[in-house]
Amino acid sequence: MKPDLIWIRLISAAALGVILFSSLLLLTPELTQRGFNIVAFGRTAYPAGFTPTVIGYLEFVYGVLGAVMIGWMLAVLALIQIPYSRGATWSWWAIVASVLGWFVIDTTFSLVSGYPGNAVPNAVFLVMFAVPLLATFGITRNTASNIGNAP
Repeated sequence: MKPDLIWIRLISAAALGVILFSSLLLLTPELTQRGFNIVAFGRTAYPAGFTPTVIGYLEFVYGVLGAVMIGWMLAVLALIQIPYSRGATWSWWAIVASVLGWFVIDTTFSLVSGYPGNAVPNAVFLVMFAVPLLATFGITRNTASNIGNAP
């Protein structure tokens, strides 16, 4: 069985939402850094001790983060548009493993590092993926024909 079109569209929208957010990290570093400052420091301004070099490096790191997230979501979109939309069970599990792996690692690291505010946007992204994934659990077929390049 194939997932209904609504679930394919919703999970695609989740991936595109991550790409949009990640693009903002690259295209509007000052704006997005203010958002991360709220998460990390409780205000939009940088701490007083941050030099222009430190601020520039933070913007660079967030740009790299945005690029990595865009690459990740392009791979997820390929999984969604081809094998997942055709009902391949392995692709459902690949998307779940990818999103849950990111969520658990990123959220745990955020909490352990003392930045619990980062768990909030993580939870939003997780829910965006979880709704269509949970709705399509078990409806994809699990046959030898959907391994590899087969439809």
